[in-house]
Order: sequence, then C-alpha cells, then structure tokens
Amino acid sequence: MTITGVIKAVGTSWELPIEIDANTTGGLIAQITPWVVRIDRSYPYGAIAVFPAANGIAVTFQHQDTNTARVGASRSGKLCLDHPYRNRTVMVGTDPIADADSRLAWHFARAQEWVVRAATGDLVRVGDPFEIPKVDASSGSLRVIHDESNRSLSTWRPFIGHFGQVHFRVTPVRNTVVASKFTDRDRHVIQTSSLFPKGTPAQGIHGVWWLWRRPLVSDPWKAVTAWGELAALGEREGVDAFAVLEEISHALRGNGRMFLMLGYPIPKKLGEPDHEIHWETVRMPLLTKAPPKGFRPSRKAWWQSDRRQLFGDKHSMAYVETENWHPDRVQARGRLPESVYRKKVVIIGCGALGSMVAELLVRGGLLELLLIDGEVLEAGNLARHVLTSTSVGVGKASALAKRLREVSPTANTSVVEHHLADPQAVHDRLEDADLVIDCTATNEIPTLLAETYWSVPRRFISASFGYAARHLFLFRSFGVKFPAKDFFSSLEPWLVKERREWAQAEERFEGAGCYSPLFPARADDVAAGAVAVVKFSEEAIEASRDEDEFVVLRATRYGGFCPTAKSEEDAGIRAA
Repeated sequence: MTITGVIKAVGTSWELPIEIDANTTGGLIAQITPWVVRIDRSYPYGAIAVFPAANGIAVTFQHQDTNTARVGASRSGKLCLDHPYRNRTVMVGTDPIADADSRLAWHFARAQEWVVRAATGDLVRVGDPFEIPKVDASSGSLRVIHDESNRSLSTWRPFIGHFGQVHFRVTPVRNTVVASKFTDRDRHVIQTSSLFPKGTPAQGIHGVWWLWRRPLVSDPWKAVTAWGELAALGEREGVDAFAVLEEISHALRGNGRMFLMLGYPIPKKLGEPDHEIHWETVRMPLLTKAPPKGFRPSRKAWWQSDRRQLFGDKHSMAYVETENWHPDRVQARGRLPESVYRKKVVIIGCGALGSMVAELLVRGGLLELLLIDGEVLEAGNLARHVLTSTSVGVGKASALAKRLREVSPTANTSVVEHHLADPQAVHDRLEDADLVIDCTATNEIPTLLAETYWSVPRRFISASFGYAARHLFLFRSFGVKFPAKDFFSSLEPWLVKERREWAQAEERFEGAGCYSPLFPARADDVAAGAVAVVKFSEEAIEASRDEDEFVVLRATRYGGFCPTAKSEEDAGIRAA
C-alpha cells in the first residue's frame, strides 16, 4: 500500500489517496489500483471507509457496496472491512477505535487483504453465507414486504421462467405494503402471505412477478441496474427479456402505479441447495394508453415507443426497498419453540400482567391469540400497562390487540370485549384453545372454568400476584376442565398470609372520593412476573407436564422471581 497524494478536507471528512498492490497479475483486477480512504475528522473516532478512486475499479465484488456512481474523487463501492471473510481472514481482532497509532494501519491492512482476495477470486468460498447482491432503492419511500421461506420454495419451482400477477395489501407500518397474493397468468392462486392478515387491499397499486432461475447479477457480483443488463442476463439464460417485458407492459398498460417483482432462488450458504425465493421490486415506468407520438395507437406502436423512451438499454431500473419479513427472519433474534408458538392461546384478563404476558408471547412468535376482557383502559392503568395514553377510554382487549398486530405481522389476534358470564359462553369461546391463561386474579374465572367441560383436554395456567408483587402464585393443569377445588385449596394458606399483610399496610387510593384500594406494584415488578408466567407456560408445553402443579415464587432483590424456600412455604401453611 502506497500513499499517492496529500490528505484533503472534504466536508466532515479527510480524504487520502492511496494505491494498493494486489501482488498478482492477470487477476480479476489490475495489479496496482487507486483508492480513496475517507476518514472522519474526529479520528481516531468516527468512521473510516475505503472506496475505489474515480479512475479505479468499476465493477462490484462481494463484500462491497454497488460500485457505479462517482462521488467526488471516488466511486460508490465502499468496501466491507469489518467481518468480510469470517474465520479465513489473516487479520484478527476488531477495529481499534480510539487508538490513533494503529487504527488507520488496521484499515489499510484490511483493504490490502480485500484487494488480494478480490484479484484471486477468494472473497467468498463454499460454506460462506450467501450474500444477496445489493441494490440501491431509489424509487420513493415505499417498502414492499413478503414472507418467503424454505416451505414455499417447492411451490415456486414449477413457475421458474414464468410471470404472473401479484396483489398487495396495506399494513400499519408506514409506507409499507405486503405482497399478499401471487397468481399465475390464469389467475390461479400460487401463494398467499400470512403477514398482517387483517390488512385491506392496497388501492391503486398493482404488480407483476417474474421468476428467474439464477441471481440477477453481472460479474463479479453487481445487481442489474439497467434494462439492458437484464436483457444481457436473459441472453445467457436463453430468455428474451424484452419480449417478456413487452408482454408485461401490454398487460399493465393504463393501470397506474405498477411494480415488477423480480425473483430467483437462493441458498443459505454457498454450495448448498436453494433455500428460498428472493425478491427485488422495481417500479415500472408509467405505461399510458395515450397514442404514442408519431405512431398509431396499436400494441406494436406502443412498445416501439416504450422501448425507446422507457426501456432503453441504459435506462435505470427504479428499485423499491423490498424485505423478507418471514418469522424465521424477523424473529431470528429470539423466538419461542415451535411447539409453543403454534398453540392457540387464550388470555383472560388484559390488565397489567395479562397485557405483558400477551406481548411477550407475541414477540416470541405466537401465531394465534384470543384476548378476553370487558374493561376499558383508565389513566391510572398506564403506570404498569403496555398500552399508552392514546388508548385511554378504549376497551383493553381491542386496544391491546391493535398494539400486538403492530408488534407482529404474523400474529392473528382476536378479542372478546365483555366478561365471561356463564359456563356455556366459556365453553364456546375457549373451544379451540390449546392453552388458557387466567390473569384476572379473581375467583369467578376459575369457578367458571371448573363448571365447563370440553371433550378435548387443554392446558390451564392461573397467574396472580401477592401483596406488592412480593410473591407470584402460579398453577397449571391439563384436562377437560379446570380443577378449581385443588387450585383454591393450594392457594388459600397463602391468601391468609396475604390478607394479614394487606391489613397491616396503609391502603392506597387514587384520590378523593369513593375508590377501591389500589394494588401496589411497580411496572418492573409486573414485567418480571410476566416473564415467569411465559417461562412457566413454556415449560408445561415443552415438558408435557400433565399433572397439576402449584408454584409460589418470591421476588428477588434485583428483579425477577425465584422459588420460595421450604421454610417460607411451611410458614405460609402454619399461618393458615
């Protein structure tokens, strides 16, 4: 590596010109290539980035941004130098931020290694994660989402090389639509999306899908950015891309805002079988039915005009931000076991504890949830409820369901906005439930559950706090009805002790007037209890615990709950 000029101040950065020797001839890039190092003025803090010089390499490799546009003295293809080669890199450690003596040298060494590997075709190897070619979304702020996975791959295989229609629906996410349904040219449904199932059809947005056999990249690894590049790839695949575009244009003409979703199968790792379909979305040029200037209004004339004015070889493709929101991806940071998240869960009581349990389950990937609560949210609830002031005066169940649909695009959340008043209502509402969680802390619900019989067994969980959330009482069972007698007999010795603590404590009220005493507990106490309820429920399902079990947990000093000591349990029983 050689410094070839003086450092210059450009905006908030310094720019340093260098040359890098690839130590090889006849490689994918020249032996000596010019580069620009952009250094934040806060060095040794801030960003450091390496770009090809304006007269440097013009192609795009793996571990590099799209290298097309010129930006001052450099091109746009910034190198990825943080973790580009995994365990194959000869450079170890991370960027030594704040070390003025070594930080710049560290980046120089990484850039040198990148160039050597690029020249010899060694940037990626079999077994490396597959790198999706980067595209620059340049067409407005719209985002298109879908939910492709390995399960849908086999559905798509017969349609490689074909195109059809894609339908969109709106979502609660700003400027985001979901590709909700894909159909073939005969309007037969190929696939539907589970994302935001309550969404309505997007008005004025239409689309076409076109499935290719291989990634749409130019060598070495640049996503196609112009219609001519797409056509060149088509030639290699034996596809007349412009002929297909003419058919698509004819079908879309006069329909307003149109999108073309280009897809192809990709593996998880290089050298492995294909795993899923990857989509990129392009905003189609406006195709009007107005007579083309100088031509008669015919299909042939329209295409001749479009080919020249809209689909020229060098005309850019206007990419739209496109993301895969399948749960396998968006919940990859943490997810409940499949045996849990595929259960149909009912939560009775959407107060502080019930709302937090519901949110934890949905964030964990739960797909089916029924919320039952007949109360409305009050201002006083906000101290420890997941809902906000915008929901005051709204039914807790419906407001919570709305929030959970925004939390998870795949959760199917329904509500019952009244209290369960008789065994028949309980039976009907809970008929298809796999797990029923009672967070009401009342005697009424356990009694109703005990008076109801189902032909198919299900799991029951009861969760409630003791005074000031110092204890958490958990009960679980599996059967065709809830064993209320066993539940109450297990809980009663502890309730005697709890009543004594309530009597000794000064009661809290919201204010002047006729109020019931408040249950004292902070939001962090309730959150810790909700975590325990989820773990308790997960354990029951994962371990197939079918026997009745009553567990008392006590609050710990720094948050969370742990099992009570045997001496404390005995004390509770003696107090009875």
